[in-house]
Amino acid sequence: MRVAAAPSIRRAGMGIAIPFATACLFGAACFLFAVFAIAAPNYLTSGNLQQLMRDFAEPGMVAIAMAITILAGGIDLSIGAIFALANFAALFLFRIHGLPLEITIPAVLAVGLLIGSVNGLLVAYLRLKPFLSTLAVLMILRAGYDLTAEAYTTELAIAVHDTTAWRFLGSGVIVGVPVNTIALLVVGAAAQFFLTRLRPGLHIMAVGASQKAARHAGIKVARSLFLAYLLSGALAALAGVFYAARQNSAGSDTGLGWEITALTGVVVGGISLAGGRGTVVNAMAGSAIVFLLVGGLLRLNLPGSLTSATTGIVLILAVGLTIAVGSLRKSGGRSAWPDFWGALNKGHGDESG
Repeated sequence: MRVAAAPSIRRAGMGIAIPFATACLFGAACFLFAVFAIAAPNYLTSGNLQQLMRDFAEPGMVAIAMAITILAGGIDLSIGAIFALANFAALFLFRIHGLPLEITIPAVLAVGLLIGSVNGLLVAYLRLKPFLSTLAVLMILRAGYDLTAEAYTTELAIAVHDTTAWRFLGSGVIVGVPVNTIALLVVGAAAQFFLTRLRPGLHIMAVGASQKAARHAGIKVARSLFLAYLLSGALAALAGVFYAARQNSAGSDTGLGWEITALTGVVVGGISLAGGRGTVVNAMAGSAIVFLLVGGLLRLNLPGSLTSATTGIVLILAVGLTIAVGSLRKSGGRSAWPDFWGALNKGHGDESG
């Protein structure tokens, strides 16, 4: 079956086709930026612009992690807790025990891979529902993080180990762009290339679109799902490393609610909750929209509860729009509304791969 190409616009004189949805998302982000540049004082100062880029980097990486699992037909609600645990692990290894970065960073990534493998085992091989299984992992990890962070509060407060490389990770800039922002762009480009050009990534997309069709095509469904959760854990851990170098603290609210923010961003970016449809670029654009909206409201001194409510409203509207668009693409008159709840509770027991 032939798939119709997405509508696109072409940049004049450059011969570069830009998907229409991507152009709309970046246009919306630019609009929000312009609104807050006018409404918020000192919004356009070089210091604030640099801080905006720096603050968006880690949530952007977490959003990419969420996007990969959703594109695979699942969801990872534990990424906020993985991020928090990775942040603590980096501080524990580097700041408290004084291990070099060449040991600390791989060790923290190994923590993310380990937790990702647990999620992948539960979802891909034990065939549990991703929504419930990753929610359970979230609760376990959050409890573990709270206990360990509280136990080492004093040690973290008096830790003095520091290096130039550590400071560079947290506050360094290259040509005016923060290091963590450059890392985000590299990760985003690599993830986009992986999912659209490399066979393992294409298999992840195929599994998200239809496990049955992917299995009939000879794709190892369970293996692809497992890989998606591995990547999600590693990316969340990587974000934790940059955050640790930037903040040098492990607060009780670190990573709290980041899974909801990431989910909102990727849905705003047009990624289907049913899986198999969407792009990393659009997920990053959607996350930027949510980041600018929430950050801008806080900059205007609006209550935090109002910004949380705004995130919820944006998520509802984005899901509704996604379902409405999806229903237009359906054939045979089948309603798209059940697919939303099916995506959240989607199990993988019917296809073992």
